[in-house]
Amino acid sequence: MSKTRGLNGLSMDGIRVSVHRNPDRSRRNALDSGDSPLKQFLNTVAANPDVLRDDLSLEIATSEIVNMLCSIISLRKEDMNITSLLTAQGLDSLVSVGIRRW
Repeated sequence: MSKTRGLNGLSMDGIRVSVHRNPDRSRRNALDSGDSPLKQFLNTVAANPDVLRDDLSLEIATSEIVNMLCSIISLRKEDMNITSLLTAQGLDSLVSVGIRRW
């Protein structure tokens, strides 16, 4: 059985594997560094949940969610439209599983 080859000579399976990334690892590393905005925000909320009533909390949470989504679907932050449906941004059911785990 022959495999379909792409322009670079890799099989289609090889192409899929060649672009594999581990977004869980990069998100974990971002959370582990104490200076990440998300880590600082979560520490602040843990110490004082009333912070969530502040409008700035919505901006921080939105920004971090956008950063995570962009890293998963390989989209530049500038190209993300936060008012459109996530499926229009390239989100599929497999990506949604990763988001739920996050």
